[in-house]
Amino acid sequence: MIRTGNAGVLVTLDGTKVLVDGLCGRVGAYPETPAYIVQNLLDEPPDVLLFTHAHQDHYSAIHISPYENTILRPVIGPEDVSYKQFSVGNLKITPIKTRHLGKADPGLSHTSYLIEGSKNVLVAGDSAPTCFKDFPKVDLAVVPYAYCTTPSAWALTKSICDRVVLVHMPAEEEDEYGLWSMVRETTHSDPKLTVAEIGKRLFF
Repeated sequence: MIRTGNAGVLVTLDGTKVLVDGLCGRVGAYPETPAYIVQNLLDEPPDVLLFTHAHQDHYSAIHISPYENTILRPVIGPEDVSYKQFSVGNLKITPIKTRHLGKADPGLSHTSYLIEGSKNVLVAGDSAPTCFKDFPKVDLAVVPYAYCTTPSAWALTKSICDRVVLVHMPAEEEDEYGLWSMVRETTHSDPKLTVAEIGKRLFF
């Protein structure tokens, strides 16, 4: 797995490549997908592109366009799913209707995704941690800052997965809300947690 942008990840599992929120624009301190990753993904396209919602820090229409018009890969978002499990290559993908953190746009559709193969990966997007209370345990959860900034959210996060990959963090030098400090104070360098760097390969 590789973090490709703000909250984006490329999950390569059992010979199938799934890109989730992987082509995005910069919003404030939250980083866009770098040009070299955009090109790498064009050179070696994923089998499917998923996005959790239409905010710019998760979805770039300009970068998505070639997959719809030239490369011809499925692009699936909240408006395209029936919330039934579907297959891509060797994987099963379950869209999960979830609530966006905080005061999102009225009527905003938001979907998290469970990717199942030899490993099970939950990609939370910008969902609220409480969406996954009593969720069946997975091998890996890809989550934003809200899952790691309070003791109750962190306890819930650890209860649903064996490993946690943290994405959707601002550039540390532009962190006006002190999110990096909150994560450190809450998680205490817990070995379950990996803070993902853009472009760095993680686990599988």
